[in-house]
Amino acid sequence: MNRRRKNTILSVIMVSVLMTSAGSQAVYAESTISTGQSVNSVAQSSSLPFKDIKGHWAEQSIVRGYEKGYIESTSTSKFEPNEFITRQEFVTMLMKAQNRSIENENAEGAYIYAARDQGLFDAGQFVYDRWGDPEDRDSTSIYPYTWDEPIRKHQLAHIAVRALGKEEEIQDDMYDAIRYGLIGAGADGKLNPAEKTTRAQAAVVIDRILRIGEGESFPVDQKALAAAEKVKLAQKDPWGRAIRTTNLPKNSKDFPYILEEWPNEMYNLNHEFKTYHSKITPVQFTDLRSWASPDLLVYNTDDAARRAEDAEQYVNQLINVDYTKLDQAWMDKIKELTSPEGLEWVDRQMDEMLKEYVASAKKNKVQVTGSATAEPSIMFINGETFVRVHFTFKATSFTDRKKIFFDQMPSFYTHKNFYDSVVIKKNVEYEVYANIAFVNRSYGGGTLSTGAIDQFAFLFEDAIVKEKK
Repeated sequence: MNRRRKNTILSVIMVSVLMTSAGSQAVYAESTISTGQSVNSVAQSSSLPFKDIKGHWAEQSIVRGYEKGYIESTSTSKFEPNEFITRQEFVTMLMKAQNRSIENENAEGAYIYAARDQGLFDAGQFVYDRWGDPEDRDSTSIYPYTWDEPIRKHQLAHIAVRALGKEEEIQDDMYDAIRYGLIGAGADGKLNPAEKTTRAQAAVVIDRILRIGEGESFPVDQKALAAAEKVKLAQKDPWGRAIRTTNLPKNSKDFPYILEEWPNEMYNLNHEFKTYHSKITPVQFTDLRSWASPDLLVYNTDDAARRAEDAEQYVNQLINVDYTKLDQAWMDKIKELTSPEGLEWVDRQMDEMLKEYVASAKKNKVQVTGSATAEPSIMFINGETFVRVHFTFKATSFTDRKKIFFDQMPSFYTHKNFYDSVVIKKNVEYEVYANIAFVNRSYGGGTLSTGAIDQFAFLFEDAIVKEKK
């Protein structure tokens, strides 16, 4: 065998894609072991079933799925590869791909129940709905409506490794999914188990599951494997993240758990505002009962994740400003996050405040960039409800440091004290831990999903601000 042919057979083509959500990223590497064909050879051999996948990094896997019948076309002829896939959609696609038996496939939750009965997941992994008395819940129960939420990376890993049919080899969901080459680390090198999964990523993972079953193997992300090795035996939170039990913050008892990924500064912020009679710590928040019925728990992880994602979007909107590009779309995104149920008076009020800020930012020549992450396990009540956020920012242009960010009440004493005490310098990156307020009707009997960011939320509430090292 000549050297050129040998190199062709052994070559590995790696194509990676970034998965974006509410301010963060994750990578699922699409890898194929070449047999001398180009990466798009499958797609070139037949007409594309979807008009939105040509040239997409997952094109081959999507086409193969369509040809095998587990990926279906729609009337719009679109696959929407970058949209998130729900837990139910992923399970249904996988069950069809592996030709697993289904009884009465038109019944509600049929594929979910069948997947559970065939050992594709432990039902306790997916009991995210917390309505009702938790003592009435058991690990075999299935709540179909919670399966309409996007499937997260650690949940996909949980199902995917079991679909390989190697249950006796399972050590840890994320670790095993990585060592089999099903998934990799994020663009930041982190595992990001809580990231939501796109339809393209799901198609690639299912394609690989089938090909592994046929004896094929895939390259392994060694950095991701090393990271997963470190935490594979650790206790995990509901989003698959490792919990730490050493070097705890002084107020650790106030939290449901302390995460490996956060330093103690994330937990040391104030979360008791004694002026108000209502103060509920994060650990108490997870057991919060509805005023409407004490038997109903308010907190559940899906709603908490949505609130955290809203907070991330809100903060990211405020810390990414270019005065030359501020427009109505920038303002509309903030109004969307701060106007619950389309309240017109809130919308009008926000519109006026935002227009004032835009005019000020243009006069002040504000240019600032940053990135935010909100923590769904740190929610609490200090008179109103807060979610904790970590963000970084760098301001490269401004004339008045006190007017860089959108602030609805700059003269309010806590806001004024902040601006008087913190000096923001140009071209210096800052790191911030802060509390973002939101309107939470759940405390009065609704659900977290009905909430919205408080229109007067202060970007630097109770903040720790420091220059990033």
